[in-house]
Order: sequence, then structure tokens, then C-alpha cells
Amino acid sequence: MSKISDVPSSASASTEHIDDNSYSDQQESHQTSGIERTYDAAMPLVNFNTTHTSGKVTNVFGNIYNENTETTAPDILEHGLTVEIVLPALEGLESMSSKWSRLGRVCITASVSSAVLDDRAITDNGPPVFWLKGSAGTGKSTIAFTLARSFSQMGILGASFFCSRDDATCSNHKLIFPSIAYHLARFHPPFGEMLAEIVRRRPTVIHSDVAYQLQKLIVEPLGRTRDFPSSCVVVIDALDECKDESTISVILAALSRHVEKLAPLKIFLTSRPERNINLGFKISVLQGATRRFILHEIQLSTVEADIKTYIIAQLEIIRGEYGIDQSWPSSVEVDSLSTLSCGLFIFSATAIKFIQDSNYDDPQGQLTRVIANAMLLKEDLSDPRHRLDQLYLQLLKHEPVDRFEVQFMRQTLMRLHSIILVPESDNAIVRTLHPSFFDFITSPDRCSIPRLLVDTCQQHTLLLAACLRTMQGLKCNVCELPDPTVLNNEVVDLPLRIAKFIPPELQYACRHWGTYLRHAVISEDISILLSRFCSEHMLFWVEACSLLGDLRNQLVLLDTVQRTLEHDRNGSASAAMFLLHDCECLIREFFPIISTAWAHVYESALAFAPQGSELRKCYSSQINVMGGLKEWNKCYRIIEGHSSCILSVAYSPDGTRVASASRSGTIQLWDAMSGVLVNTLEGHSGNVYSVAFSTDGTTIASGSRDDTIRLWDTVSGRHLMTLEGHMHTVISVAYSPNSSRIASGSDDRSIRLWDSMSGVLLSTLEGHSGSVYSVAFSPDGAIIVSGSSDETIRLWDAVSGKNLVTLAGHSKGVTSVAYSLDGTRIASGSEDYTIQMWDAINWRHHKTFNGHQGIVRFVAFSPDGTTIASSSADTTIRLWDAVSGEHLGTLEGHSSDVRSVSFSPEGTRIVSGSKDETIRLWITENGMHSKRNSKKSSRFLHAFSRFKVARGMEPHGHISDTNSLLVSFSPNSSVIVSISLDGSPVLWDAVSGAHMMTLKGHSDRVNAAVFSHDGTRIISASDDTKVRIYDTASGVIMKTLKGHLKPVLSVTCSPDGTRIASGSQDGTTRLWDAVTGVHVHIMLGHQEQVVSVQFSSKGTRIASGSVSDILLWDVLCGSHLVTIMMAPRILRSIAFSPDGNYLIVAISYTENFSLELRALSSGGQVLKVTKSHKDTPALWLPFAPALWIPSSPKLLGRDVTIDDNSNRQWAQASGKTQMENTITFCKMAGSGYFILADVYAGFQ
Repeated sequence: MSKISDVPSSASASTEHIDDNSYSDQQESHQTSGIERTYDAAMPLVNFNTTHTSGKVTNVFGNIYNENTETTAPDILEHGLTVEIVLPALEGLESMSSKWSRLGRVCITASVSSAVLDDRAITDNGPPVFWLKGSAGTGKSTIAFTLARSFSQMGILGASFFCSRDDATCSNHKLIFPSIAYHLARFHPPFGEMLAEIVRRRPTVIHSDVAYQLQKLIVEPLGRTRDFPSSCVVVIDALDECKDESTISVILAALSRHVEKLAPLKIFLTSRPERNINLGFKISVLQGATRRFILHEIQLSTVEADIKTYIIAQLEIIRGEYGIDQSWPSSVEVDSLSTLSCGLFIFSATAIKFIQDSNYDDPQGQLTRVIANAMLLKEDLSDPRHRLDQLYLQLLKHEPVDRFEVQFMRQTLMRLHSIILVPESDNAIVRTLHPSFFDFITSPDRCSIPRLLVDTCQQHTLLLAACLRTMQGLKCNVCELPDPTVLNNEVVDLPLRIAKFIPPELQYACRHWGTYLRHAVISEDISILLSRFCSEHMLFWVEACSLLGDLRNQLVLLDTVQRTLEHDRNGSASAAMFLLHDCECLIREFFPIISTAWAHVYESALAFAPQGSELRKCYSSQINVMGGLKEWNKCYRIIEGHSSCILSVAYSPDGTRVASASRSGTIQLWDAMSGVLVNTLEGHSGNVYSVAFSTDGTTIASGSRDDTIRLWDTVSGRHLMTLEGHMHTVISVAYSPNSSRIASGSDDRSIRLWDSMSGVLLSTLEGHSGSVYSVAFSPDGAIIVSGSSDETIRLWDAVSGKNLVTLAGHSKGVTSVAYSLDGTRIASGSEDYTIQMWDAINWRHHKTFNGHQGIVRFVAFSPDGTTIASSSADTTIRLWDAVSGEHLGTLEGHSSDVRSVSFSPEGTRIVSGSKDETIRLWITENGMHSKRNSKKSSRFLHAFSRFKVARGMEPHGHISDTNSLLVSFSPNSSVIVSISLDGSPVLWDAVSGAHMMTLKGHSDRVNAAVFSHDGTRIISASDDTKVRIYDTASGVIMKTLKGHLKPVLSVTCSPDGTRIASGSQDGTTRLWDAVTGVHVHIMLGHQEQVVSVQFSSKGTRIASGSVSDILLWDVLCGSHLVTIMMAPRILRSIAFSPDGNYLIVAISYTENFSLELRALSSGGQVLKVTKSHKDTPALWLPFAPALWIPSSPKLLGRDVTIDDNSNRQWAQASGKTQMENTITFCKMAGSGYFILADVYAGFQ
């Protein structure tokens, strides 16, 4: 039968005419974003909410500062300059109507829509939120679209977002509120102007959490906009299809916080009745502001009437297209098809597509087959889902597939277009038109034909295998970058190189292999592939992720992958487990540098990996490494910034931020991965004793010595409100589980309960006879537990304020209390040095944990309730089995009282804050016990050469056993000279690490030793007032240079090897002939000892530094050129830049260390200061020729970063010199000395 394509149906024609007239005036002002999967439409909706013509949603504000953004004059005239320039159109967004029309979408639900919502509900003063819930296929999206269309006709549709799990953008929860905000700006231009102002000031708001997006992009501009239309509806469909289910709760929590400020907006939401959504709508504020509609409670006759109307309209269109007789379909056929639908819109929509399919070219026969197939079924199909399943089976059985050529696959899939959306591009994703089909095809209980069943676990396994095989194409320096010293963002053609060397399939594999592993079967074949990946390509994968900018996401995924493999019953992936753990440790510890400089995956991270780690063993061929740490540091990040004792720390609910509070009265927010300071919250006038995040992470509550509680916006840092009422210091604050209330404990012996939204005091709980040190809510929010200096723990009814029970058992004040996540246990810490465990059901004492040697400051349960972390005045953090009380491990590193600890949301990390003014981040699993290093064993050194790294401990004949203070490599990197703590210069073979010889001759300790330019000589400076020149090969003394009257502190050799300069405690700088040893010049001018001397790169000038000044000298005549005065600090070392225009100066003052960049052209003016560890008493940069800085002063500020780990601290600079070297400063733990890691040229 031939299809008559040129004959439109009367219904279609008339509706199109109506749409043209009804919507034309609003097609630019009413926008929609987010595209739902689609069905047949009764009519095309050609002009409904027209925007753009491609297929996906993109970043709303992505081009906000793009100078190339074009804006046409008509756009500016119609919408205003501000909206169009500051809020550019959504690139890649196809209009909802055009896409629904193109793919077909049901839009006849008049009866059901009216039963759900009438016009008066939108325009009256009723609840601002309308929630429609129903099972899959019941027509929620159909109703949402119908209502949106109706609202648009009425001129009150502000925006809509149709979520879809099949579309990466339409399932992205972070696009919902930005898209709605954009369309509200188009709906009402004055709103757009307010929005534009906010976005100008905070262009990164698109990347913020959803609660902050709602506040900044919708609530605030709405509050500032005058004359906003009194009726405006926002439609959000299929909320349950957001790709991250956990974020749905966050979205609803955000709505609950701001729902009262959203007027005059009305929000219409649809979703399945998922548990997390049901719980979200039970939040008290949202519950009172929401009107609920349940689809299955609507009378079946009402639903069937709409379905029948839809079927008649669609079959009329098909009859017209194919020129079929007016008698078709019969009323019996219509009634039969309607009855078979059982109230499911998706059944009728799918059946219509099957009947209309041009591939069969037989709508009459197709209709007959659908009805006949259902009628022949013998099983009971009273369950509507069973009827739908049988329809899906009928469609699938029509299309056997035994060939896999692309064209044949496309033709086959096109025959399934009634249930599958087939894209035009071969590279695009094939999607299901409705989630009910996905549910059916993946359920063994519903898909009764095995060959048609899709085993998702098997498919994930196949995709994992494909990813692992694809990643075998990775290699070191995968993008073939010529200069490994350049940072990722400095590679001009990096996008082009990535496109060339990391093609899309390899990028996909790098990003998603971990996701597939989570759901795969760890078979023997997978284990082999995984082991090969981990042992041969994993470091290359880290490099690729660094270049792709995806390292942070992969670190999170690595943790999940390990947890998955822990449950592998066969244990076949155990070898890979160790490597994955090492990889996670490596990324965490070196994240700041390897995320910005790909080469440091090998140069820094691998070089510093513990010698016993599987990673080091597997990848030793990448770099020649000798010695090293025994195990990974449990402390992977040390954060500094507070100027006084840190009293409280807390992880944000998403684990991305750490909040800390101190005696300085400030609260600081830190990036939990990099340790970078994000924001400082200032306002309290006294010590801040406690900080707590709200459940959605949008707000921080803080309690202070100024007797107040303050609430802060976590993103902007803005002070939101102050809660006043306590008469003395607020020592503890805690949010209720739903964040609607805040509890506070005070020195005034009371507990107060506050409304977190309004700040209103709800109740005051009194009964303690001493200060209330700690408060916490039970997981259900019904009970508050408090600990006091009166040595008791009290439990209170959180609603009535009644004291339920008093628990006694501690012999001194109770400093901290915590509830387990299941609400069955309470842990308490005390000034009596113990931790007590209590049964929270029977309110009885359960167990006592002993071990701390000081006051227990804080206790916290891990999220899974299995572990307790406790911090103490004894400087340690202890981990305990929460059931047995067994001591699991001790985390040591703080040098003073540890005041607070907090678990990360996934429980694998701990943050601690201490009186030593540092915050430390710890790994808690996989061998969590961390032994204290003795002073002796913790002194280690790091020295770099091209592909060589040396570290030392005690002197036992190998460099990996030496306890050295300073080291340097020979120019050809074959020999190392080190100065041990007893002052002896020792030579080592740089390849094997073997001891070569000890240089004899000096009668006192040696302070410095350097190689000559050709490596044949070693020049040393000693406390015996002499400079000696040794033959490198034999160790024989060639010359002894005499002239200094006091110890010689520094020595250096000119670039051409003809001159030697030395600096002494006698205040002089001396120049010597390097061949004859003859004294050439004595340079006088310093009033203090000369601690550092350095030649310029051309050898024409010498810089000498003392405590109070730096002097520059002419090498040829020995005359004084320039004096640079210094503040009264301890100068440690100086070095010229390669072009001779700048000096870098290392200084220390009151136990602080810093590097200063000084411009010689301006008399030594300080251009940049980079500070480091507070407790570093000394810095040595004795081998100045190896030290370089970038030629441009601005590069120093950008490229030099400080990363302080528990046993080492280094500043990493990147750029170029004549030698193309990179430097690293390393802290010698225990002794406190720094040594210069001498040259790194990159790798080949």
C-alpha cells in the first residue's frame, strides 16, 4: 500500500494554523530546555517555544565572556542588549516542540490534564509546587507536555526542562536551574537584567552545586525584579531520570530552602514514586508547600477516554497518509486497542508507531496483528505491564538480526522505530523512546525470550574489556610533546594533539572504564586484561587523564573500583588491587602538580613512590630510582593558612570541601583534593569553636566565643544571618538530618534549638550543670544528644525538649558525642582520656576504649558505622572498631593537640585540625596503621638527575642508606657528591648507588661541595677556613685555597670553569683561579658573614649574600657594582636567572621560609614572594648553577607552587633555561633542612 505523503490530515492542518497564530507572539520569549524521549503527536507543534535547531543542551553561560559571540540587531532590539550579550542563547538546544514533532509526541490528554491541574490552580494563591507521580508509561511526560503547551498558549510558561536518562545533557542535574534561569530571562527581560548582573560577578556559577545555582540564578534575580508577571509556571518533567540519583535529594532540599522565595513562580514536577523523591517531599517546608497528584488514583475511565481520543486521531492520520477507506478502523478495533492499553499511554503510542511503520507498508495488517496477538495470549494479562511486555516481544520477534554490518544494522533498527530512536549519524547513540522498554528488555522476569534479553552485567563486562584493550594504545608522552617542562595549559596546540593522539574511542575508554567495571563480572579474562592494564599502562592512563583534565573525576572512580574489586569472590584481581591502591595514593599525594603538568607523573610522582610499592616495582623502567620511603604516607596533604590553633574541621557532604575554624575568629574553606584555599569567612569577633555543614552543603553554621551562631553561604562566603540568644561562648553546633534545625551547645549550660531558615529560636533545653561541650542529632532527627563538663551525657526529645535520659560513666567532662548512622549507638569522648560506647536503644553503657594518653577532644563515626575516629591532646588520631573496640591504627604527624576530626562522605579519608595550626588529610583504609618514624629514620634526602633519583637513610655503604645533608650530581649525572651530617663529602655511583669514596683532607666539617663545569673536579668549602679542589676520579686533593680567616660557608664554580668564588664568616667574598689556585680578588663590603655566592650565567658577575644585604661584583676587576639591602632576616641562598636580569633569594625569618624574586634592573626590587612551611629553620641551595627561574617574573607567580606533605615539601617551577632543567626543593623531615634537587631535564 502506498503512503500518500502529500495529503495532510485535517487535524494536523488546523492545529498548525492555530499554533502559528497562538504562539507567534511568544516564540522568542517562552523557552524550554531539556528534551524528553518522544512519542506520536496528534499534531505538529511547529512554533512552540522555538529556540535552536541542534540536538542537545549545552552550557547556558559557557560563552559569557566570549568576545566572538555575535548578537544581531533584531535580537538586541527585541530582548535588550544585556540579556543577549551577557546571556547568550543556548547553543545546541533544539526546541521542545520541534523535536517532539519530529519524533512524534502525545499531546492529547485533555481529560487527564484537567483532572490533574486546572487553570485556577496555577493562578490562585495555592501551593507553589505541584508534584505528579506515577509509574512508568502512565503518561506523566505526556501530561507535562500537554500542560506546558497549554501554559504557553496562556502566556504563562516561563520555562520547562524535560529530563531523560538517555541523554547526557538532559540527565545532568546541573543544567536544570541554569536552563530555567535563562528561559525566565527570555520570558521577562527585566529578570534577565538582574540575572546578567549576578552572572557578570560570578561567571562560574554554572559549575556550582544546584542549591547555589537556584539561589543565585533564580531566587536572587527574582527578588530584585520589579513587576514580574503574577502568573508564571516552570515545568520539570521526569526528575527521577537525572543521571546521579543522589542529587535528586539535593535538588529537593534546595527547593525546600528557597520555596517561600520563589513566588510568583509555580513549579510543576513529575517523577516516578522513587523512595529518595518521596523522602525529599517529606521535608517539612516542602511538604507544606506541595500539592500532590497520583496518576493511578485518577479514574481509569478518564484515562481511557483520553487514550481512545488519541488512538482515533492517530489512526485518522494514518488512514489519510495511506489513502485507506473511511470504514477503517472499525469501532471494534478502536475499542480493542484502547482496552489493551490498560490505561498505559506508552502502550497505545508504541502500538500506533508499529501500525504506522512504513517498512511494513500495511497499517491494516499491523493493527490486526497487534490485536490478534494479544487476544491469543492464554496467560492472565490483567497487569498492564504484562500487556506492554507482550507488545514489546511482538515487535522484537519481527526483527531477527544475524548480520552486523552498519548499514544492515541501521535498516534493522529503523524497523524498530516504534520503540527505538535511530540517529542519523553512525557515531551517535541509539536510544529507547521510553524507559519502560529499557526496563522490559533488561528484566529476565519480563522478557521471556532469552535471545532478546539484554544482560546489562554482561554488556558492562564486554564494554570494560573493550576499554581495557583500547587503553593498550596508551604510551609515555602520548601526545608526543617536545618539551616536558611546559605545563598542560601552556601547550598551545594541546587540543589538536589530543585529537590526533588520543582519539575519541581512547578518550572514552580512559574516562569510563571504571564505570563499566563497577557493574561487570570479574571473570578470568577480565582479570588478565585488568592486570595487564595496571602493570603496563596505568601510569600512561594517569598522564592521559592529566592532559584531558579529568584526573579529579578518575580519582573518585578509583576508590569505587577498589571497593568493587574487594567483593570479587574469586580474588583473581588481587594483583591489580595493589596497583590500583598505589595509583590512588600517587594521584592524591601529587595531585597539585600532576594535574597541571603531565610529565610529573613520572618525574615527581613515580620518583617519590615508596620503594616497596607495587607501582614502583612495575614501572621502575620508566625512571632509575634508588632507595625511598617504605610505604605511602597516610597523610597525603597538609594544609596551612590559619595563624592560630584550629578548633574545628568538617567535610562538606559531597566531599569536595573542608571547612576549618580557629582561634583567629575566621572560618576557611579549602579544596579537599588540592588543599587550595577557596574562601575565608570573616565576621565573628572571637574564637570559632565549631563548624557544621548543612545536609545539602549550601550553608555552614559556626559557633563562637562572641556568644553567637552565624550562618554562611558556602559558595559566596556571604554571611546569611546571626543567631543570638546564648549568654556565653557557643562551643558546638549541629544541623538536623534535614537541615531544618540547628542545635547549639554553650558555656551558659544550655542547648538551644533554632529554625535554620528563619533563625527563630524554637526551644531552650536546660538541665546540664556545666558547659555543654558537644551536641549531635540522631539520624532521624528525633533526639538530641549532648555532652557536658558536668561529666554526663543527656538525651533530649528534639520536638518537646524533654530530657529523656542522663548517661553517667565518665570521670571527667564529656568533650564530644556522636551518633552512629543507624542510630543504635552513641560514642563519647572525655577529659578522662577514654572513649565510651553507649547503646542508644536501651540507653546503657556498652564498652570503654582505652589508649589515648591525653584528653579525647573529638569522636566521629565513619559513614558505614564500622569505625570510630578519635582525636586527642596527645597529638594523635586513633581509629577503633566501633563494635569490638579494637584499636585499628594510629595516625601520627601533628605536633600538638588535635582538636577535631571528620570523616569524608565515603569514609576513606579523614580531615584533622590541630593546635599546631595545620589541617591534615589522611587515607583511612588499606593498611591504615601509620607508625611514628624515629628522628633517625625520618631524615631523608631527595636528589634529582636526568632519570635518576637518590634518597638516603643511614650510612651502610649504599646511597639509599646514607644520612646526608646536601647532594649534587656531576654534569653527566654519573656521580653524586653528598655531605653527611658529620660533615664528610662522599662520592656515590649515581646508577648503582654504590659508595665510591670519601673525600679526605679537611680538618673540620664541610659546608658545601660542587662539581666543576666538566665534572672532573669537586670544590669543597669547610669550617677549617679552606677551599679544596679534588680530582673526581681519584679523590686526590689537587689544590688547597687558603686566605679566609673564618669558616667558608659557600663555594661555586664559574660556567666556564676558570674561576672559583667563595663566601666566608669573615665577611669576604674571594675569587680564585680554578686551575692554579691563585687568589685573584678579595671583595670587601659585607658587614656580616657571606652565606651564599653565585655566578651569573655568563660568568661576568658574582652575587654574594649576607644577613643584611646582597652585593653584586664585576668578575674581571673585582669591583662592587650594586648593593641590595635586606630586611633583618636570615638569607640562605641566592641564584641568578638565566638571562641575568633577576635574582631569586631564599630567606627565613621567625621560622618562616620564603623565596623572593628581585629585579636587578630596578635595584633589586621585590617582584614576588612565595612562602612555605612555617617550621623550616634552614634552607640550603648550595649548588647554584643548577638553580634557575623563568625569565619572566610573572611566570614565577604562576609556576612556583608549594605542596607540603608530611615528610617533604617542594616548590616546583617550570620553564626553560640554557640547560633546560627543572628544580625541586625537598624538606628533610626531622632535621628540617631543605636540599636542592639537582637537575631534571625531562625524559625522552
